[in-house]
Amino acid sequence: MANKELYLAEHQDNRDLESLFCKEKLALDSLPQEIEELEGRIALLESDLTNPEKYQNIGITAIANALENLKVELDMKLEQYFALEQKVNAANKRIIIKILDCKL
Repeated sequence: MANKELYLAEHQDNRDLESLFCKEKLALDSLPQEIEELEGRIALLESDLTNPEKYQNIGITAIANALENLKVELDMKLEQYFALEQKVNAANKRIIIKILDCKL
């Protein structure tokens, strides 16, 4: 009975890892593009802050607020990316250890 429970627990771990990889792989694939787009938008707004014609039309406060919001969003995306990257790396290490344990 203990072997059956161990077997089921290991397979549940595998299903959990597969689910983790599917969801987080999608996020890891999309986050670099999202980060790049945010960086581009931030660069554009920073450029607008140096152009009197732009900030006089739009308003320096509006540009500064938008810039701050984008920087906060960028920080969140970067944190999410690095956290997912660490999680996937840890999961990969567990898989490698399991494989090595099976071969021994």
